[in-house]
Amino acid sequence: MRLSAEAVYVLEGCALAGWSALAARLGTALPLPFHPPYLQFVCPSLDTVVERAVKTSLRVWRRRGRVSLGTRLGKEAEVVEGLVAGERFRCGLYVQSCDEAVRHIAAHGPGAKYLKLLPRYVEDLCLQGHRR
Repeated sequence: MRLSAEAVYVLEGCALAGWSALAARLGTALPLPFHPPYLQFVCPSLDTVVERAVKTSLRVWRRRGRVSLGTRLGKEAEVVEGLVAGERFRCGLYVQSCDEAVRHIAAHGPGAKYLKLLPRYVEDLCLQGHRR
């Protein structure tokens, strides 16, 4: 999945969350049993995300506790408000730890029912990545 340059600007200081965080830590989404067709993020303020997005050509959809960003081709990212904890990743973005990502999936979905299908080796890879 790709994120446009405008979306990177809008989401600066936010963290990849949920399934997207797991995929980023693994380097691929292939071993994951599920991944939504957009990237998931957690940001400290949804209002700031909306203010920045309005200054770009991105489309903004706001609903209960979430903001979706996209283009005329579709949704690129879904953002929920929350604490941004994690390691610095790329382009001013952060990435949640594996534990935080699993908690995010359980709390915000989608695909919470697939958590029980996470292969054991995904957990092992997350632990190895954390030790580096």
